[in-house]
Amino acid sequence: MPNAPALRAGAHKRVRMPNTENCPKPIDAAFIDNIVHDLFQALKRQLVRFQKMERRPRAGRETAPAAVARALAAMELTLERLLKVERQREEARKMRAAENQTIEEARAQLEARLDARLADFEENQRRREEEEWRKAQEAIDSLALMGIS
Repeated sequence: MPNAPALRAGAHKRVRMPNTENCPKPIDAAFIDNIVHDLFQALKRQLVRFQKMERRPRAGRETAPAAVARALAAMELTLERLLKVERQREEARKMRAAENQTIEEARAQLEARLDARLADFEENQRRREEEEWRKAQEAIDSLALMGIS
């Protein structure tokens, strides 16, 4: 049977949720928001089906316990997926915050080093100017002693 999975009862009604664990494209905030939205919509659909099963038993029979158990299991699975995705989002937020903090710390260290180098450069420049001024004064004084004015 080449299409055995499609022959299962209700196979055409099942919603396939994307697998985010081995996703080849980068996961950004918009992608995760779409996944969470899809999972939420799937959970809402499952909840509606469950409520319909509770309200309208089939042909005078009570709702089959197995159907209720399957619906509850599907909702629990979807909730677990939502929680997993939410944890991943929270971890990603923490990592971005840590990266931002690391970037800010690196920027502050770089600015401090640049300020220190600039201060050293300005100090060396000031010393050179003072040395040139002192040499010029010595030359003027030596010329004055020789009588050349």
